[in-house]
Amino acid sequence: MKQSVQKGILTVFVIAWMIMVFLFSNQDATDSTNTSDIFVSTITKTFGIVEEEQIETIRFIVRKLAHFSLYTLGGILIYSLFNTFTR
Repeated sequence: MKQSVQKGILTVFVIAWMIMVFLFSNQDATDSTNTSDIFVSTITKTFGIVEEEQIETIRFIVRKLAHFSLYTLGGILIYSLFNTFTR
């Protein structure tokens, strides 16, 4: 693939990632909790977890993994974009 095409595609991905981070950061606490609870309820139903303490632990882990995943993706995208300029 041509380097200029790679730069263009990666630039679009980085901008899309930045917009996604902005939109997630712009959510109020209720919307953010509702988004996380979709995953939490799936996990608790799948494994039959009913204790509130365990549900809160899962909610904490899901939210932290979401942050970690989102910023890891951004790091990979930005690194890949910068790497096209050094080749």
